[in-house]
Amino acid sequence: MSIVDLERAFNLIGNFEEEERFFGGKNPENLIEKAEQDLDLQFPKTYRKFLKEYGYGGINSLDIDGITEYKFDGSDYGGVVWNTLNYRNDFSYPKYLIPIYNVGEGTIYCLDTSQMNEEGECPVVAWPLGGYEETPVLEVVAEDFGKFFLDMVQRQIEYKNALAK
Repeated sequence: MSIVDLERAFNLIGNFEEEERFFGGKNPENLIEKAEQDLDLQFPKTYRKFLKEYGYGGINSLDIDGITEYKFDGSDYGGVVWNTLNYRNDFSYPKYLIPIYNVGEGTIYCLDTSQMNEEGECPVVAWPLGGYEETPVLEVVAEDFGKFFLDMVQRQIEYKNALAK
């Protein structure tokens, strides 16, 4: 129920004060399509919805990469497009991985589009510090972006509640 999970996460965002949350704002469909074209892949449906509704961003320490400043002439990329292209170039990321969240200790959570299912969803995997062998086995951290985002928002709520005690 990936879209249901994503909608639940969107609803939970209202539990946070405005100064605790930061999002880039809505993106038009043509901008999302341009990003897919430039990366030569398709975003999963739930991530597309996140890009449409929120653009990029998150709550407190949660910062989901998305579409930021973007020029159609290719001279400037922002966010997920720029990072994906650089990771492919600098760290030999496979073309099918889309980095969406840098954990901060060397692990980056990525959408693994090589495992796209019939619903147009793919798992979120952990890319470890230093990359992986030629035949990778990446840890699946969530079955899809909707579940991943819901889990991350719920963690922020738990953290906020723990601080309030």
